[in-house]
Amino acid sequence: MRILYSTACLAGARDQAAAIEQLRSADLAPLEAGPLAGDLERPAAEAGIAAAHLAFLPARSARCNLAAADDDLRGQAVKAISEALARCEWLGIPVYGVEAGWNLTATLLDHGTPVGAPGRRPHALAQLERSLDRLADRALERGLSLLVATMGPASGGLLAGPGEVRQVLGTVGAPNLAVAIDMEAWEAAARLAAPRFDPDAAACDLGSIVGALRLPVRGKPERWHVAVAAALGDARLVLVGGAAGVSPLRDGGARLREALHAPA
Repeated sequence: MRILYSTACLAGARDQAAAIEQLRSADLAPLEAGPLAGDLERPAAEAGIAAAHLAFLPARSARCNLAAADDDLRGQAVKAISEALARCEWLGIPVYGVEAGWNLTATLLDHGTPVGAPGRRPHALAQLERSLDRLADRALERGLSLLVATMGPASGGLLAGPGEVRQVLGTVGAPNLAVAIDMEAWEAAARLAAPRFDPDAAACDLGSIVGALRLPVRGKPERWHVAVAAALGDARLVLVGGAAGVSPLRDGGARLREALHAPA
């Protein structure tokens, strides 16, 4: 069991390097490099980085849609992430995470929120499978693992339930591809699913295809999904939370480590 602290929780930091230094100075490690501006020059081992999520992307591609119906847009997303994978190889970061994307015919960003006309969900899932097949191959060539994060139901987010997760990962069938369950998005999807599903039980049932849990920093202790984390003991845990700051991250990590009896 590994607990990673994401720079995504420090959205107010001026850039990636500043966020990393802020977390390291608070003795929070290992780290996940999140979607902040700026690049890194020193090796990941020296910086304490064990994974990256949506990092090293150009600003215009900060939320790539790997499921876009428009093949030009989808191709741009695959290209941007492929370049990020090359950066990870150079830095020595072994794991890279992407978002599953949205069921939208054309994807535009409005202050970071995807907007566009809804498309056909089966086609969007097929587009995602094509993108992940290509990216998993490129990651494997570089000796990297690829994580695809589940999405909430807003704007037609994909992998919004266990059925879609099994379908997509089963179709791609790449040995270096796993799912990262964003527990906040997973809970939101469970409330709107027909039929509904129990988010904790569904996460546990996915078993070995779960490569990470993305947990919120905010909230009461029961929001930490300790039972899921314990059941998926081989999965890395990533703590996130928009602009939560160092203190909530430290406290949350300590509470989770104590509950799981995980080493510091």
